[in-house]
Amino acid sequence: MEKQEGRPADERVLQAPDRGLVHVWPSGGGTEQLFPDKVLLSRPVVQVSLGEHHGVLLAQGGQVFSFGELSWRGLSVPVSAPVLEASLLGRTVVHVAAGGFHCGAISEQGSVYMWGENTAGQCGQTDRASVTNITVSEPCPVAMVDSEVVPPVVVRVVGLACGREHSLALSDHNELWAWGSGCQLGLVTNIFPVWKPQKVEHLAGRHVIQVACGAYHSLALVRSLPAQDFSAQSTPKTRERGRSPQCPVADREELVTNDDAHYCPLGVELSEVMRSETPSRRRVSRQRLHPAGMSSGSSPGSGASLSSFSDDSRSNPKQYCVF
Repeated sequence: MEKQEGRPADERVLQAPDRGLVHVWPSGGGTEQLFPDKVLLSRPVVQVSLGEHHGVLLAQGGQVFSFGELSWRGLSVPVSAPVLEASLLGRTVVHVAAGGFHCGAISEQGSVYMWGENTAGQCGQTDRASVTNITVSEPCPVAMVDSEVVPPVVVRVVGLACGREHSLALSDHNELWAWGSGCQLGLVTNIFPVWKPQKVEHLAGRHVIQVACGAYHSLALVRSLPAQDFSAQSTPKTRERGRSPQCPVADREELVTNDDAHYCPLGVELSEVMRSETPSRRRVSRQRLHPAGMSSGSSPGSGASLSSFSDDSRSNPKQYCVF
């Protein structure tokens, strides 16, 4: 007992016999009593990610398991017995991500593998636009090459996030890459799907720390610019108009439109600029930036607000960029 008590607390937690156990429970009515199902695996789970009706598990040792409605394979896998993604064996996966109906994984070498629904190009596979209901049944490598350097180099990925129709990757050079469909890609294009990963030029030169995806929106956490650089890019006039300091557009209202064929490729920086806007304008902008006339209320996480940004945020060395 004395030997056990003498160990550091974090070491005792790591050696607990129940570490890495996963419990999953379905949605239910307000009066329905739910009982979590225990996921049975031979090794501890170190990371999990959930899609619309499926989940991906990363087990110790780099093995990947899936459960739920795997429509791209025509399977319905019970939570209690997830299936091994055998095609990833030997690649030592270090990170997994689940989108609405697709999945992604990063190997320890920084390679990206994706599988699932690919109708919007969200799996980053070859252009097969003439084929409907495109699916990728097994994890396939995604080619990510930076052709802006000579000679072109393969991009090493350290972060991955998936939405419903798009995917984002963070490179080891802290650059953001995107593919799939919709304005949530942050790309300067209105031609979709984007079948191959493209660098998000709007954040070129910025140090991206982390990326996240909602169903139809994206967020990038970036390192703040030095005070003198920020003031040089933002005049009092642009702050009054609520524009991003890096948005060289004559009038931001041109980007806020209800035209289903119009996409906004530029991110909105959640800083003092956004705090100066009125709540009513923010609500209108979020609803109209969705493709196909969808409102923000139709996607997960749409209830998030900007109220958590206090006056102290201007001294925080991080900024958020939303697409």
